[in-house]
Amino acid sequence: MSLERYGAGEVVQRAGVVPDGMRLLVGGIVSLEVPLADGGRLPIAKLSDRDMLGLSAITREPVSVSAVAITDTTVLVLPTGLLDELIITRPTLAREIGRALDYRSQQAREAAEAAGLSIGLSRTVA
Repeated sequence: MSLERYGAGEVVQRAGVVPDGMRLLVGGIVSLEVPLADGGRLPIAKLSDRDMLGLSAITREPVSVSAVAITDTTVLVLPTGLLDELIITRPTLAREIGRALDYRSQQAREAAEAAGLSIGLSRTVA
């Protein structure tokens, strides 16, 4: 495990990238944003202390959204190897992460619908 720090405006997670681990926010606020075809971004949620990023690290799939620090942000990185060990010893953890992925996908679809946009998202939102 390690700590990473980001300044306001820095990208914490890029859409289209397979996360190298999950990140637990221990300080700061992060915006989850769907990249749009015109180069813009559609904010879908804000995350803060104790929220997680990079949930698809356990499935080794790329995420569909970017995460951008709104304020100075600190995250604790849980590498995929550690996640694998945790899931082996705590099988319910995988189900909980799956539920969180489904919820974030729903948030993205609802934000797009509210904005009158159609976006193609995989299940691996964040």
